[in-house]
Amino acid sequence: MHTIEDWTSDKYDLFFDASGVLNLKPVNDSKSLSTSFQRGKNALLITDESLKAFPSPLSYGKDIEVNKERKRITGLLDFISPQNSLMEVLF
Repeated sequence: MHTIEDWTSDKYDLFFDASGVLNLKPVNDSKSLSTSFQRGKNALLITDESLKAFPSPLSYGKDIEVNKERKRITGLLDFISPQNSLMEVLF
C-alpha cells in the first residue's frame, strides 16, 4: 500500500487547510527569517510548540526566530475581535 508521503520528499509539505483540503506545498528554501519573536518584546506567550502574539503578516512554511532559535511555521490560528486580536503560530 502506497501513500502520498511515498512520493514526496523533504522538499514538500503535506497539510490540510481550514477547509479540509489536502495541500502539497514546496518547502521554502529561503535562508532569510521573516520575523523574530521574543517574549515581552513582541510575543505574549511562548511555549515549546507555539507562540501567541499580536497579528503580523506570516504564512505557512516561513522560518521565524523565536528566542534566538530558528523555527518553521507549521500552522497559524487567528483570533479576531474588535478590541483584542491575537494570532497563534505553531511550529
